[in-house]
Amino acid sequence: MTKPNSDLIFWVLLLILISVSPVQGHSSNSAQSSTPLWSEYSGSHEVDCSDDGAYVVAGSDNGTLRMYDRTGKVLWTFRRDEKIVRSVAISGNGEYVGAIFLVPDVPSYYSATEILYFNRTGSLLWEYSRDYTIEHIAISDDGNTLYASGSPRLYSFDRNGKLLGTTTSQGRIWALESAADGSYAVAGSALSSNKMYVFDRSGSPLWNYSARHGIFCIQISPDGETIVGAGYSHLYSFNRNGTLKWQYDTSSDFRDIALSPDGEYIAGGAQYYFWLFNRTGSLVWQKTDKDYFDAVGFSHDGQRIIAGTSHGIKVYDRHSRLIWNYSTPKQILELSTSKNADYFVAGSSDSVYFFNDRGDAIVAGVPSGPVPALSSSLVTATESPEPETAKKSASTLLLICVSVCIAIGMYVYCTKRNLR
Repeated sequence: MTKPNSDLIFWVLLLILISVSPVQGHSSNSAQSSTPLWSEYSGSHEVDCSDDGAYVVAGSDNGTLRMYDRTGKVLWTFRRDEKIVRSVAISGNGEYVGAIFLVPDVPSYYSATEILYFNRTGSLLWEYSRDYTIEHIAISDDGNTLYASGSPRLYSFDRNGKLLGTTTSQGRIWALESAADGSYAVAGSALSSNKMYVFDRSGSPLWNYSARHGIFCIQISPDGETIVGAGYSHLYSFNRNGTLKWQYDTSSDFRDIALSPDGEYIAGGAQYYFWLFNRTGSLVWQKTDKDYFDAVGFSHDGQRIIAGTSHGIKVYDRHSRLIWNYSTPKQILELSTSKNADYFVAGSSDSVYFFNDRGDAIVAGVPSGPVPALSSSLVTATESPEPETAKKSASTLLLICVSVCIAIGMYVYCTKRNLR
């Protein structure tokens, strides 16, 4: 028997090696695919998380309000039949939760709107239902102050439900934010009035600003010294006393904005555009994409910028490089990032997702291994692989099989030929 020559063996093995190499990972310029620490299919898109990421609250359009810990364990559930959760907020220390329930798709005076305020164990502390126009709430970090917006009134309450004060606004309020210490709140209106209102804990108006168009997004820096608002294609930055520092006009309408924890950067999302500005209002970079950037946020160290899009989550560094992404069946409508830890929560129209913003799916303080399952009474969302990743994996497997078959065929053919 004549042995096949060594050159033939070399080329056969090389062909197999080349075929297998694509499965070792994505190319160096492609983003890493990640996975949530946990997720739940619950109809939730109103979401918020505590400053340390230890607690998450989510409200859904089926009238369900839930509080979770960072492992996905449901701590408590509250439900109002025939109502939806319009707005949710959790205090920075995780001790208090506020929610607005209302009846959808009916004239305002039939909406039976109510503010409900809970402690961390799920006990209902108080409720307020005297204004059917209330739609938004915001809570201070210590939970001692709750702000609410109606039309045409803005409210402030203490943690026991005592009404501290009211002030008058005009038009429908679309955004409401509280300063971290609860000393003041900012509301943005649109339609019949395009104004930004700032009022203190006693309900006293501090200042207002008439914008060219309505204000739909508001952010306040952690130290309370910078206020940023956006409406349609205009972005505004103010200091605390109401002085306009700068204004930036874009070619597309803002859908959300975020301030970095150090106040040095502002991120903005729009249809097909994602922007990063510095504190002076200069554009640092602009990303264009087929997606809608509906929700944006910063990691607690300000190094990562998070975008909730019409197809999932994308996380960038400050140099605009895409670090990792995660595909979702429905668009991400809301984000909430923790101020002191590497976590954020995202809400779509049918699910809530909880991530480590590094994308490594590790929960601090929890032993490595699978994240604990959610309560058996709940349905956990199962995600299919990213479409492009799945296609690449299938095509790579097919290429390997074909190449191996060709290599074996060449080997057998050449062996028989040498035996003749």
